Amino acid sequence: RSTGQVVLFDGSEVRDSEFKNCRITFTENPTRVLNVKFINCVFEMPVRAVPSQYLQQASKRLLASDFRSMTIPNL
Repeated sequence: RSTGQVVLFDGSEVRDSEFKNCRITFTENPTRVLNVKFINCVFEMPVRAVPSQYLQQASKRLLASDFRSMTIPNL
C-alpha cells in the first residue's frame, strides 16, 4: 500500500497493490498491472500525437472508472 506518493509506472510489474492519494505517472514502457486498486489518485500520461497501444488501453480503463476508486484486474 502506498499513500501520498509519486509512483512511476515505467516497464515494471505492479501486483496486488493499493495506491491512495498518489500521483501515478505512466511512460511509454508498458507496466503490467495485476489486481491493483487506486483510490483518489491522479494519473499522468505522456503526450504523443499517436499514443502507443498500451497507453490507449490504460487510458480507456481509467476513463471508464469513476476516479474515486478503481481496480485494474489486469492491464
